Amino acid sequence: MKPSNENSQTITLLGKNFQIKCPEGKEEELETAAKFLQYKMLEMHKQNTKADYDHIATLTALNIAYEVMSNENYKENFVNEISDRIVTLQEKIRKALASNETIDV
Repeated sequence: MKPSNENSQTITLLGKNFQIKCPEGKEEELETAAKFLQYKMLEMHKQNTKADYDHIATLTALNIAYEVMSNENYKENFVNEISDRIVTLQEKIRKALASNETIDV
């Protein structure tokens, strides 16, 4: 039998304990992720004090998914803007080299 490179870690979210398999050496990352999720769930619980655990977990998951997608869109837009700027600069350089002019960047 092959030895497992995973450990079982216990995390607590809003008072509920969960046993999570965690790759060896990634325990600190799991703990950080759990603390982040606990913080987000507590924020959601403060806004929805009568909601049950599953509702809080679902709303929190949706909010985090939205944040991730928004960041991905921002990153994609930023990369596109930088790429456009590079193309513009390359064109200016090409024209300047062709005519031996100085350019303003």
